[in-house]
Amino acid sequence: MLLEKTNWFWKAGLIEKNKKALFVAMIMLILPIMTGCSDETPEVSDIEITQQDSEVYSFANNDSASTERIEEILSDIYEEAVVTNTLGSLDIMRRMVARLGENGYVAVDSWNQIDMVQAEQAIDFCKAVDEKEMDILTLSDTPEHTMLRVLPLDEKCREYNRKYILPVGYWQNNLFLCNWSEDDFGDLDFYDLFDRFYPMIYSQPVPYMSDENLGVGVIYQVPEKLFEDVIGVYFNMDRAKLRSKTAYLSALVAYEYRPRGFYEGQYPDIAYPEVVGYTENEDGTVTLYINAVYPHENMSKEFSHTTVIRPLSEDSYQYVSNEIVLPEGEHDIWWHSNRLTKEECKEVYGENYIVE
Repeated sequence: MLLEKTNWFWKAGLIEKNKKALFVAMIMLILPIMTGCSDETPEVSDIEITQQDSEVYSFANNDSASTERIEEILSDIYEEAVVTNTLGSLDIMRRMVARLGENGYVAVDSWNQIDMVQAEQAIDFCKAVDEKEMDILTLSDTPEHTMLRVLPLDEKCREYNRKYILPVGYWQNNLFLCNWSEDDFGDLDFYDLFDRFYPMIYSQPVPYMSDENLGVGVIYQVPEKLFEDVIGVYFNMDRAKLRSKTAYLSALVAYEYRPRGFYEGQYPDIAYPEVVGYTENEDGTVTLYINAVYPHENMSKEFSHTTVIRPLSEDSYQYVSNEIVLPEGEHDIWWHSNRLTKEECKEVYGENYIVE
């Protein structure tokens, strides 16, 4: 059993794979009350629970009783959510977590948006395991480790994260993975950002898709106004700078755009951002201090970055700058994949390109 206390997380990971006993450190329960009660798959199942007791229960002996008890505790909240069509909402999840805490359960949402209730029990449990005061048992189909926030986090940090950072995140873009500012946009990939921003603005996928034939590349000509409008929503930059960072086709009044193909996929288990501090500046900008949490490697801070945001109104804002801080020594954010360069594209596709 590996237990490490950090500034923000208690991390538990099973490293002795050959132990014969079965153990549940944090019971990750998919609530069966959600099954068959709605046409949609409820998202409130993302609540992680463990029982208040000095004993450790295995699913094999206690799953049915635990399930029925939790179903009873949460039934009225669930039924209300079905009627009001609010299943999976933050308010419903918060109420469920609170109700479970009131009934002696340790509970937290796996989206990391709500403070854990009965957290002291989780800490005591982890300490007891670390001191080998109790055996550890796990089912064969449970993960080898999980990573949950135990210590509370300022709700303002969570709000800033949900509004400004999580919508873009680290998936197939480098907005938060390189150093840049409004004076020097550095190595930002504006094609990846176009891919991220377009759905945020229009609530639909980017219409420029890669070809179904993996051996064929596609090049689109995106109208100048569309491309510049999408990028312009979130950046204060003139078109000359944007065109210098992209392939602008002046004769066609368009931007050359090549969607990511099969060979530019990204590893699925990546880090996610968590705002752990902020400063509201006199000029109206907000400086956010962010840790990249990487459960796959049991890291509560794979790296950190400082991102400055310029709120413009209730629903609009701009990204001002980002500064990334990597651990000392050589560190490669290996799970991130850049787009292929023109030279790499030629090696992969040769002359097999379709121009739309």
